[in-house]
Amino acid sequence: MFIIKNHIDLLQKISFVRLAINQYEVGLGQIGEVHPEAYKFEEKIDELKDLLFKYEEIRDRNTENINQFAASRMDYKVAWLHYIDGLNYKQIAKVLGKSYGYIRGVVCDTKKREKELNLSFRTNQPSNALCFYRTP
Repeated sequence: MFIIKNHIDLLQKISFVRLAINQYEVGLGQIGEVHPEAYKFEEKIDELKDLLFKYEEIRDRNTENINQFAASRMDYKVAWLHYIDGLNYKQIAKVLGKSYGYIRGVVCDTKKREKELNLSFRTNQPSNALCFYRTP
């Protein structure tokens, strides 16, 4: 679910950059392009547009990768439906044709794996957290 949560963070960054571009464009419109400081606004707008382009490229690649994982892994399907589409676990169960208990089990297993992986990264100890995937 880390990948999904990072994807959500990226989507928020894209929204903030778009908002910042809009604010600089409004500011440029208010001072006028002939103002001696207008070039600073134009430079910042160009810089933000470059950043937005990079973020959108990453977003597109992430979306493609997540969709490939989601096609074969139930935990990614559940994470996408919960974090991106905003469905609760009962709704996810209905969409996927699974029981609510099954979906809760997928979430519990995923959170347990994340916790074990997080601990193994902190302690540099190998983890067997990847060995108990639930089958779709």
